Amino acid sequence: MTIVINSIEINKTNILNLLSKGKKLQAIKTVREQLDVGLYESKIIVENLEQNPNFYDGRPHTISTDFPDMETLGTDPIKTTSGHIISDTSSKFKDTVIIFLIIAIVVLLLIQFSK
Repeated sequence: MTIVINSIEINKTNILNLLSKGKKLQAIKTVREQLDVGLYESKIIVENLEQNPNFYDGRPHTISTDFPDMETLGTDPIKTTSGHIISDTSSKFKDTVIIFLIIAIVVLLLIQFSK
């Protein structure tokens, strides 16, 4: 038994056999190789077949794999910053926070050892 996705016939029986044997990852890999689609699309196809073995029967299906290019959207790529809590602040502020933390630690240590 075959199904047609993106104008490509794949062996549905083979995918269902892999699923029945508990080899879901192998089924996803097989779909991905046969259809030349991404991991996410392959996972969706396999999960649809897992939930309903007749999901793709009756008519051809098209799985979209087109993603817009950042240049055509006219936007800049996402810029990453450090995950530090004060990474977006000025150097003077960072120095002040560090000095404050050091003083607080020293005071806490003095209180602890004076008891």
